[in-house]
Amino acid sequence: MISPFLSEGVIGELLGDKDDSEDAGPTSRCLITRKTSVTNRIYKAFNRNEKDDGIWVINSTLSSNDALEDGATYGDVNRDIHAKVYYTEKYDESHKLYVGSLNASQNAFDHNVEFLLELQYKNYHSSYRSIKEDFIPNEECPFVPLNDWDETINEPEKKEVDFRAEVYGIQRAEIIAENSAFTIKVYADDDFEGVTIRPFYVKTDIQLLKQNVEFQNVPLRSLSNMFILTKNGAECLIRLEVTGMPADEREDAIFNEIISNRSMFMTYMRYLLDEDDYDSISLEELVMGKTAAGNGTEGYGFSTESDLYERMLRAAANHPEQLDSMFEVTERLDDDKIGEEFKQLLELFMKATGRKGKGRR
Repeated sequence: MISPFLSEGVIGELLGDKDDSEDAGPTSRCLITRKTSVTNRIYKAFNRNEKDDGIWVINSTLSSNDALEDGATYGDVNRDIHAKVYYTEKYDESHKLYVGSLNASQNAFDHNVEFLLELQYKNYHSSYRSIKEDFIPNEECPFVPLNDWDETINEPEKKEVDFRAEVYGIQRAEIIAENSAFTIKVYADDDFEGVTIRPFYVKTDIQLLKQNVEFQNVPLRSLSNMFILTKNGAECLIRLEVTGMPADEREDAIFNEIISNRSMFMTYMRYLLDEDDYDSISLEELVMGKTAAGNGTEGYGFSTESDLYERMLRAAANHPEQLDSMFEVTERLDDDKIGEEFKQLLELFMKATGRKGKGRR
């Protein structure tokens, strides 16, 4: 078994240990995990005999620069376990190897959406010892045996915070337009003591989860069907059925916030037309606001018209569908960021290529 995170209950179920007797569960068992995930009970479960059983953890020397061959790499080298692998064999069944995302933890088994791929082997094609030797070779092994258990390195296993009552107790939410802002109303079956809720994009207005919760003066760009619940120091992201969402208007507001001036608009047009040729700025930098742009027509050190005109000519000849993407963007943005000359130029290209556009206005 390879799993970085563990829960005692899940380990007991997987091993089938009904009691502490020598005959309970598999006759041979091996675990590769993080040292901090091991508890006294788990340590005993995998150390019933000295021949085949045991727990292996990452070799501590691999977390030091001393492990590097060149010795000159900057910073520490961190080696950790991320794989999840399970191998089982029974005398009357095919040997099975499971690989995927599933940790041997309560949270993974009971709450998360996980994935496991089952591979079946003919009995003479695989064995417990051969699989073990593949992962724990005699030479240059990245793992070392855990020969004793020190409770001082482990914290008590944290209990998962259960949000099921709150999730199923929230009925719906609605959005009401009020002048230039909006009100979000959330309806629940009951008051939930000690539980708070807030819209995903609203950071400061946090309220107790009651039968009727109201968030006022929410800007258009902060509307969402996602909400954050908080209880006992834990958070839970939920999605609610929301009525009254001005979907198109909200997308327009977000778009106008990201593309805040004409320079950014021209930059985005270049990105849509030819991402490979234009590498001075990436879309990620544009969205994150890492590159400063002025309010003039030359925000990034190049002519805003000639090179863009050439790109539009190439797009019209080779990829006219790119003009549709440009048109959709112009339909979402405020006119002062586009400019009348560019709108006329784009319309000319659309007519010349027979494109009708897919705008909404």
